[in-house]
Amino acid sequence: MTSEGKIGVIIPAVLDHIDTELLDGIHTKASELGYDTLVFTNASKSQDYHPHTDYIIGEEKIYSLAASADVDGFIFAAGHFMKRELVRSIFSMLKETGKPCVVLAYPNDDFPCVYAEQTEGITRLTEHLILEHNCRKIYCLTGNKGIYEAEQRLKAFCDTVKKYGLDESECRYFYGDFWKQSAVELAENIAAEKIPVPDAVVCASDTMALTLCEALKSHGFGVPEDILVTGYDGNIDAFLNFPPLATVSGSERILGEKGVIRLSELISGKPAENVKTSQITVHYNRSCGCHTDSPHTIRNEFISRHLEFNRIFGEYFLTSDFIVRLSDTSSVEEYITTVDSLAFLMPKWKHLSLCICQDWLGYFENPDTPENENYSENMLMMLSKSRIEPECGIVTFPTENLLPSLMKEHTPRCIVFLPLHYGRKALGYCALEYENGGSYIMEERCKSWCDSVSNGLIALRNKLYTGYIQQKNEEYSYFDTITGIFSLKGLIHIFPTFLKKAEKTGKCVQVIALSCRNTGKEDIDSRADNFLTLVANAVQMSCADSEIAARINEGYFIVIRVLTEESERQRWSDEKILQIIRMVKSIQSQLKTLKVPDFVYEYSEVFPDSNPFDYIITEMITKLNEKRFSKRNSNYAALLAELRLEIRANPQFDWNSDSIADEYGISKGYLMKLYKAQFGITFTDDLINVRLDKARKLLKSTNMRLAEIADNCGYNNIYHFMRQFKKRFGMTAIQYRNNL
Repeated sequence: MTSEGKIGVIIPAVLDHIDTELLDGIHTKASELGYDTLVFTNASKSQDYHPHTDYIIGEEKIYSLAASADVDGFIFAAGHFMKRELVRSIFSMLKETGKPCVVLAYPNDDFPCVYAEQTEGITRLTEHLILEHNCRKIYCLTGNKGIYEAEQRLKAFCDTVKKYGLDESECRYFYGDFWKQSAVELAENIAAEKIPVPDAVVCASDTMALTLCEALKSHGFGVPEDILVTGYDGNIDAFLNFPPLATVSGSERILGEKGVIRLSELISGKPAENVKTSQITVHYNRSCGCHTDSPHTIRNEFISRHLEFNRIFGEYFLTSDFIVRLSDTSSVEEYITTVDSLAFLMPKWKHLSLCICQDWLGYFENPDTPENENYSENMLMMLSKSRIEPECGIVTFPTENLLPSLMKEHTPRCIVFLPLHYGRKALGYCALEYENGGSYIMEERCKSWCDSVSNGLIALRNKLYTGYIQQKNEEYSYFDTITGIFSLKGLIHIFPTFLKKAEKTGKCVQVIALSCRNTGKEDIDSRADNFLTLVANAVQMSCADSEIAARINEGYFIVIRVLTEESERQRWSDEKILQIIRMVKSIQSQLKTLKVPDFVYEYSEVFPDSNPFDYIITEMITKLNEKRFSKRNSNYAALLAELRLEIRANPQFDWNSDSIADEYGISKGYLMKLYKAQFGITFTDDLINVRLDKARKLLKSTNMRLAEIADNCGYNNIYHFMRQFKKRFGMTAIQYRNNL
């Protein structure tokens, strides 16, 4: 049968046989009527007094997904929820959808409510105790007063006692809580002789019956030797108990079937015809005095199945190291592959899909943007696998569709949607398809798997964000901190792109190395940033879209481009320098205190088979320096002034006084004397001052390591640098940086 519609089922954590029986009843009848069963659940069954933690908030967001889903109607198992505030919230969400909804076992003013048949099982158990075991003094322990199930089961008991003429004064009834405390209190009252010892007790739930058996035993009563006990619900624990508990099963299945039938009538607007529901089953077991244990087969099959499952998967689960593996991935592809390899740890699924919110990464480029904690409008299906269908790649689809496959023609399916979240932030969901509703149960390994998948996704996001920051920091290092144009590192990074383009066109990369110096008489140290920015602006503005400019050192600039026409080969470099000088003069009209710098430049061409680019740059800078030295004359004052400017522009160079004296053709002593007379400071002290001033600037304006700063200031030995710095400023370089 082809599916004609979709039913959304809202239920808390499916923790026991009763819950799976309900789901199986819903899916069986939904399939019969041509509907998919889409179950929205989680690992939480919290109560009103439980802390409302971020984890619980994240779990409960699966119900907002249900409310936004493209379904034809809802079955709301409100009676299974223990948290009244959550029930009210879900009711509000369902009302806003405007879609048909049927509520199970929870009276309300908003939607139709259906109940399971409550009387037949209690009637048959009570009759059995009277007719088969000759009980005359029978008690009934029902649920909370005013609750439909409790009142109906109590009514069935009272009607049966009356029908068979038992003394109603000896057949008492007590309201309980469907839980353990009321059963303990009843056993204590019997043991304390506050009430007579009965022949039998009919309990309205297996939990109360099992607790009563244990409590009676603790007070010295035998079950069934002294008191017969029966339960209700057909919980698997009833069959595993010793003695096995007489109970009723099938009511939750019937409840699910009735809910689907009623919802189909609301959806179609027509009454359901010839649609039948299942029948309850009464199990007469040892606790009611019967010696034929009917559930032996059920019990043995259950035990065998679980032992086999645990034998096969228990060791895999414990040794798979899935938590570490899921948190240790470094890319989306690796994450998906790891989830795929660990999907076998989830039991019994037929098809598994991993759907992640499209905005799961957040906003790296805008970290101040508020993060969306709810499901995004679109989802990314990262994984979809089964034993019979191939795995698909990442697919984007509207969240309301839940799964892309639901939009295609298919037979009725049973799919459970489990939340993936980190704290209160929704990350997505895991969709598990099963053969039937009874195959799914929220086991500890299921919860651990989902949590680990979520944590792994967050760990991956953190790694990707760290990588993003590192990449941005790397990109920032491609630019000069003073002028804003490319640095030497950035130029070397981008140069291969130009070289590939040149290789493709059969041309070369043209390179201009430009050196400039200020010809003014003012203190260049105090104006260095303005001076460099002036030249950098001129160089940058002179560049066309196909050209790149970079500052590779204090007063050195590089401009590169790919040769376009042979006729422009030499003219380009000459015109480029002239253009830069004109722009500097134009800017100078607004900056009267700075003079037009003195330029020298070198031109070169780089082909794919040329020497490495950094080697070519070094060669060009050497030639630039030679040109600058060749322009000097015998005027020692002018030479020394230019020398001092060069030292201030490039303190990192190896300024050797012997070499300089030889260059000028004078003795070292005479050079030192001239320098001291002209500037009022020795050559050595002046060089140290310039280098340490630059170091101070780098400490203040960059995050460079001390060794890098020392190297950039002309110190080959970091310890020598640190000693001179402390001597000059009275503190270490580290202390200076920390005090900024």
